[in-house]
Parts: sequence; C-alpha cells; structure tokens
Amino acid sequence: MMRGGIWIVALAISVFGLCGAAGQEKKPSDPLVVTDAGSKETSLAKWKISLGAEPLPWAEPAKGKAAREEWLAFRDDGSTSFVNGIVTYLPIASLRKIDYDDAKKSVTVVVFGTKETTLSGTTKFKGINKLTIEGETDLSGLGKAVVKFQGGQPKGITSIGFPSPKPIEYSSIGRPASIAANDKEKSKHQAFDLKALYKIGTANQTSGSLWFKTSVKIDLDKIASLKRLETQDKKSAESEFEVVLKDGAKHSLILQDSPMIDGKAAKLVGLYGRGPIGWKLFPAHTITELTFDEKK
Repeated sequence: MMRGGIWIVALAISVFGLCGAAGQEKKPSDPLVVTDAGSKETSLAKWKISLGAEPLPWAEPAKGKAAREEWLAFRDDGSTSFVNGIVTYLPIASLRKIDYDDAKKSVTVVVFGTKETTLSGTTKFKGINKLTIEGETDLSGLGKAVVKFQGGQPKGITSIGFPSPKPIEYSSIGRPASIAANDKEKSKHQAFDLKALYKIGTANQTSGSLWFKTSVKIDLDKIASLKRLETQDKKSAESEFEVVLKDGAKHSLILQDSPMIDGKAAKLVGLYGRGPIGWKLFPAHTITELTFDEKK
C-alpha cells in the first residue's frame, strides 16, 4: 500500500541487504535525506538509485570490480524532445541535491564542484527524468525497513539531499567540439574528445570513425564540421550532412546508421564525449551541427 510516495518492502536488513552500485552506496553514518509530498523527511542508509542511474554505455568495469560504476542519466533543458535524446551522465558521488516540482513538471539537479552547477529538466515525458531511490530506515518501535521513493511522479518526492558530495572532476583534455542540437532553440552543447559509439550484437564498441553510405569511412580527427542538410522527403529517417574536412574539402554524405564493421552488423548509438560536467551522449538524430576546434 502506498502512502506519501513510500513503499515498505521488508523489515529485515539481512533478507534484502541493499548493495549499491559502485559510487552510489554511502556509509551508514552518511544518510541520504528524502522529503516526500507531505514535507516529511526520511533518512536512508545503504541507499541506492534503482531507477534513473546506469553505467556509461561505453565504459568497462574498473580493474578489480565486477560491476561498472553507475551515473545519474539526466535529460536537461537542451536534450531535445526526442524520446532518445541527448543524455548528460552525472557522477552520483558529486550530487548535492535533486528537487522536483510536480506543478511545473520540472526537476533541478545541483552538482558539487569547484563551483556548484545547477541543471534543470522536465518530467512531463514518460520515462524522462524519473527516479526511484531505496534504502534502509528506522521505523519507530518496529525495527529497520527497506523503503522506496519515486521522483518525477505525481505526488512523489519533492527533494533528495545527498550526503558528503565529492568535487566533480573537470577535464578539458581532448579535442573540443560544439554541438547545436536538433531542436527549435538549436541549443548549444560543449564536449571534449568525441568518439562514435556502435552496438554490435549485445556489446557496445567505441570507434574513432564514422561510416557514410555506401562505403565511406572518415576518421573523426579528419573532420572539421558536420551540418545537417534538409531533405525533401520529410518521412525519410536518413541523416544527410555536409561534411567539411580539415583540408577544406566538402562532401554531402548520408550517415550510415547500420554499417558493417569488421564484417559484423553494427548500429550507430551516437557520439559521446566529456561535457563541462560529467559526460554527454548525442544520438545522431539530435545533432544539427557539429564543429570541432571552434575559435571563441
């Protein structure tokens, strides 16, 4: 039975034993504080984000660890309205606060760094910026229980306060790129060291190249810019770009969504790189223009 956005799952720690993913679980002395729709605060120990966090799609498990570290997968205001839009991956260990506004269908995330950064997004779309967090709490006179809270849902939680956030690691190493999103505002995104991500079977594979129809392969480090071209066939799912190479040559090419790589059928997931905070993943259809080494 749900009351105030909370589920009582169990009254015994030993039965369920919450084991958070790497970078998520905190010490019992550092509880996370959740505020529900009724303004009631609940302290959670051994907490984890069970929905809304995921490993970086291109990352391998760290040496000596069985599981990949999980990051908060966030869709900010510039992520486009595509179901499969631009995703910003934020380190959970650096989160300070998440606030939900049910009336405005909005969410803000505060990330701790050399200066605090606040990102905002929407919760009005199904499956976008929804979150489930669970952990252990003391029920007066009953013992400890495992409970769950939801964020981004009607009458869900309004706030999450994270304990002891660690400064986010900023990095501008690698080739800089500026991406204009495929939305009405042509929102701008910055990224460093962009690479292509392809799915081959059930595995993801990083590549320094893009494939274009029918058999053109171009290394990203040879490209100066990509600009989406309008097509007469509005129903076409193909993405045609003006490709400008670093030597000045220009070509109008159709991006190969499903190339053969080393004799295996592949699927382009998108381009990814380090953002100003965290990482960013850009599916091809979200990109209107991409410029490398842009001079300010």
